[in-house]
Amino acid sequence: MNLLSWGYIAILLIAIGVSLWLRHAIVFAARVRWGWRLFYLIGAALAGGLTWLTSGKFTDLVSGGFIVGMFLVFAFWPRGLTNEALVNGLGTLRAYRVLTELQLSANNSGTMVTAKVGAVTVVTMRLREAPAPVAKWLKQRMDPQRVIITK
Repeated sequence: MNLLSWGYIAILLIAIGVSLWLRHAIVFAARVRWGWRLFYLIGAALAGGLTWLTSGKFTDLVSGGFIVGMFLVFAFWPRGLTNEALVNGLGTLRAYRVLTELQLSANNSGTMVTAKVGAVTVVTMRLREAPAPVAKWLKQRMDPQRVIITK
């Protein structure tokens, strides 16, 4: 195994570790976006199948396994509210202090969260919980005037 293979393994293990840590840190989990999850799972299956069929060396299997593993990390990346930040995706971790407004609105299955920086909406997600307990919890973690419950 070469140095690049070890790098792939290290990066994948770090991504899995961060994903598990975030899953543990999330207090209010967002609903799953099934379209994106299915997309990543299909990508993982295709990459895994093609890797298995075309690999000639062990290093080929490692690089293909890295691609499959990262697709799976993307598919199961947790989304929701932690004590310090709003997590919407692999590259979207927004600290509460940088958000100018968090709008909470009731929908038929819980709460729609809309996070804004200035006038720009940066994150939208659906939570299973009602708006009132989420707002109470958020007001303890950020400026209460920036948490707005809309109808």
